[in-house]
Amino acid sequence: SGGSGGGCGAGGAAAARPAADSATNGTEAVTYRYTGVLADGVTPYDSADPPANAGRYQVQAVFAATNNYRAVTVRAEFAIGRSLVPVPAADETAFVYNGREQTYAIRPDARYIVSGSTRRDAGSYTVTVSLDDKANCQWADGGTDDRTYPFTIAKREISATWDLQDMVYNGAAQAPRIVGLIGVQQTDAGKVEALAAQSAQIQAGSYSARARLTGEQAHNYILRNDTASFVIRPATVTFRVENNSVRYDGQPHTAQVTAQALGQDFDDFTVRYQTMDGMETAQPVEAGRYQILAEIADPNYRHSGGADHAARQIGVLEIYDSAAPAEYSLTFLPGAEDAAGSPPSLPAGLAGSVYILPDQAGLERAGHRFAGWQYKGRVY
Repeated sequence: SGGSGGGCGAGGAAAARPAADSATNGTEAVTYRYTGVLADGVTPYDSADPPANAGRYQVQAVFAATNNYRAVTVRAEFAIGRSLVPVPAADETAFVYNGREQTYAIRPDARYIVSGSTRRDAGSYTVTVSLDDKANCQWADGGTDDRTYPFTIAKREISATWDLQDMVYNGAAQAPRIVGLIGVQQTDAGKVEALAAQSAQIQAGSYSARARLTGEQAHNYILRNDTASFVIRPATVTFRVENNSVRYDGQPHTAQVTAQALGQDFDDFTVRYQTMDGMETAQPVEAGRYQILAEIADPNYRHSGGADHAARQIGVLEIYDSAAPAEYSLTFLPGAEDAAGSPPSLPAGLAGSVYILPDQAGLERAGHRFAGWQYKGRVY
């Protein structure tokens, strides 16, 4: 009696037929019967043919009767064990999307089947290794359950080229734009783009924009520099002052002030007046010179010569006693362009209240502002 182990795979290796021998009955007429349970512990086996699958069995050999001896029956137990299959090692490769199919490497073996090991897109996947014949094979460390391996293809990092990060207020929503992507695989050209329109702002100020990838292959990439700062600067306002020289008549007077911004008339501002010694007045009456101050109400605009919308001098209102002072061009003597003192002497003025005054150019200094000429206690 006896038996032998089986193989792994279709059919396995059949158990050898027990060696039957009888000194009395001979071996010319022996019949066999095999019974038992397969390795799953459930499936019964009963056949005259030797089993090929793993399991525990009993063989019964019957020696036929002879003229001199009765029939003889002998029994023996034997087992066919599962073949041990080494567990495949994991692939330690750090996969990154490259536009082509990539394969998670599992050592080839005819005793198991590998599925899900080839992928193209970035993502997290599972590679499954299944024994081809679980009835007759088991893993070397025990069990027959499928073995799984995490297979991750990381997104490819790319960078954006930002543009239009310094803009001027125009009343419409504005955002920086991305004019190029660096690092996109050639096979994905035209299939990935970056947009920052969702970060658009209307008001003047400093902001941060965030870009998002779109397109057929956007899911395979990650933007390294997906944020950028941008600024919307206030639009400039240009003021025009007219009718700002009037004769004293004891009545309040103001100048005619108009403004332009973004190519059209602008009226969102207030005007006030200030004497040369810093006293404010709503409507000047007394003879003299008054600074015309304009304050822009909307912070989305600024003075053409300033950085913000705060009150700023845009001209001078002059209320004179009699005749308006005459203005004449004046050429400074050589070397007097940077004069810090009195201008050259002038010819005597005409009789009456008409004076010859030099031009202010060349007499200004850093940190100072030219306010006019003072003559006999009055500023012209």
